[in-house]
Amino acid sequence: MKLHTYLHKFCRLKQWEIKADSDLNVILLSPRGGCLESLFQIHRFLFSGVEANFHFFAVDQWYPIPDPFDPEKRRLSKMGQSLSRDFLSQVVRLSDPTGGKNTIVFGYSAGAVMALDLVTHGMPVRAIVPCAGAILEPTETPIATTNTRIYLHHGKRDDVFDWQERYLPMKSTLIGNGYNLVSTFESDFGGHGIIDLLKGAEKSINSELQKK
Repeated sequence: MKLHTYLHKFCRLKQWEIKADSDLNVILLSPRGGCLESLFQIHRFLFSGVEANFHFFAVDQWYPIPDPFDPEKRRLSKMGQSLSRDFLSQVVRLSDPTGGKNTIVFGYSAGAVMALDLVTHGMPVRAIVPCAGAILEPTETPIATTNTRIYLHHGKRDDVFDWQERYLPMKSTLIGNGYNLVSTFESDFGGHGIIDLLKGAEKSINSELQKK
């Protein structure tokens, strides 16, 4: 299946850009069933006053929902992830002349899954800020090949990417496989909603923007 066919037929891709006279590149990735308006709201909260080239991507789905008990659904989910990863890798290469060194990727829920997927498959972006997402196959995660800074954000009451089943195995894998896990914002009372994690994400982004 060709990349553009997948994105338009299954993902229903919607995108927007804000250009600036800046080397900084920021990519924002929606959750499943996401809309551009929600990304604009996140942008206003997290990046107010930041001069950067912003790229917004909202989709119905980045990948089909996997089912661990159904090999075909699991295969289709992996294929969807791979195609979406290829698309996002192209976005990074085309929008950042350094190949990713000036790019920060923010993702929420399934968007966070894709931000993590980019890095664990060798895309050397500057940093990623995944909120309420996880690596879907932590046991298949390769050893780190980049020094991308990772800022994890997750709620202990998340009912989509469960704390025990999804988040903790991912965190352990990232540390064990040599990824540059800079910080973790772990909310004792937060669920899957983005509101619970925005303050932590804001601190992470401000910290990253102070780095060179």
